[in-house]
Amino acid sequence: MKRFVPLLALCSLGLVTASLAVAKAPPGKGKHGTTTSSTDPANCHPKISVILKGTFVSGAGTSFTMDVTKANSHGRDLAGAPLTLLVDDKTKFVRQGPAKLTDFEAGDRLNVQARACKKQKGGSSQAPSAQPAAMLAKRLVGRPANPAESEHETTTTTSTP
Repeated sequence: MKRFVPLLALCSLGLVTASLAVAKAPPGKGKHGTTTSSTDPANCHPKISVILKGTFVSGAGTSFTMDVTKANSHGRDLAGAPLTLLVDDKTKFVRQGPAKLTDFEAGDRLNVQARACKKQKGGSSQAPSAQPAAMLAKRLVGRPANPAESEHETTTTTSTP
């Protein structure tokens, strides 16, 4: 009898633990409940980080446009086309030190870290010609455009013996 009571307590504790492990998470919580149907990059979950390289075209207010030349795996469909990205108060701008969006000039070389909503698996896929979902730029690093090669022509001098 002395061994039966602790054994019964351990079995009941094991059953309670197993039932908690199998229990379903409440709506909006847990691994399977974090996906939302929002396409707004500020509100969607899960988010992905897209790294883009290219040149600055124009920008004002809460967005800017760039020509994308390279991208990481999440943005590989965006390379080779102009893209408009959103900015907010938390977006960091760097161009030869701290900067603002208005400090960037057309032709500047950009490296942009943007946040976007992760594409849903098994959902309707976008047509290749469709406009990509909105992306929020978190960091924008720019360098002045490369000077034209004609300005940096080197003169070669030949010495006559």
